[in-house]
Amino acid sequence: MIRFQARRDLLRVLPLALISTLMPRVGISAAETQADKRVRNEGSKDVPAELTHRTISLNGIRMHVAERGEGPLVLLCHGWPECWYSWRYQLAALAAAGFHAVAPDMRGFGQTDAPEDVHAYTIVHNVGDMVRLVAALGEQSAVVVGHDWGAPVAWTAGLLRPDIFRAVVAMGVPYFMRGPVLPLQALRDAGTTNFYWQYFQTPGVAEAEFERDVDRTIRTLLYGKGISHVMKPGQGFLGDSFIPEQLPNWLTDNDVK
Repeated sequence: MIRFQARRDLLRVLPLALISTLMPRVGISAAETQADKRVRNEGSKDVPAELTHRTISLNGIRMHVAERGEGPLVLLCHGWPECWYSWRYQLAALAAAGFHAVAPDMRGFGQTDAPEDVHAYTIVHNVGDMVRLVAALGEQSAVVVGHDWGAPVAWTAGLLRPDIFRAVVAMGVPYFMRGPVLPLQALRDAGTTNFYWQYFQTPGVAEAEFERDVDRTIRTLLYGKGISHVMKPGQGFLGDSFIPEQLPNWLTDNDVK
């Protein structure tokens, strides 16, 4: 009952144009869904071999995916600031367990197109991409896995299209029902003005900070210390953070590069 009410409440506020993205089109041509031929990964110390890559056109964007294995479909939705590469070892493990594991670069990330319009990144756009991806891969159902900001995509995919997404695995972000107040409005009502969501709202501000030293930014976000979601006056998101001298055992310099 809770899932039905949550789905009903969300669909009630969605424009028809967005609802249509949740419906896989019938008769999608091979030229439209598989614009690029598969490219086999040659393998390295950090990227297991036998991965294949291709680009699929869906929902007005070209989405890059990495995949491995045959069997029931499992979609792996990464978080921020990541890409398909975060799932490189899970792709191999799932394939060995008898699954067709597919890790897309989500819209705006990696080799997938990044629309200019900020309104093209709603949760429904992201879920719609996963709906179309299942269809483009020739499947009717999938297990969807999400990490970090990929977790809300996974949760919402299972909520809006339970007929397609038969199971959901969420890592790092629990399920929250839609509240009576928009999240940013709730922050303002509470007198909060320095939460990181708010910092990211003005186009170009966070980008300028992160692009100042991309290597330091990536290292800080992946394994840095001292990052706070509430920023001090005059400081950016990275603030007083620092990078430990030693890499964690799950990361290499090649991974960062």
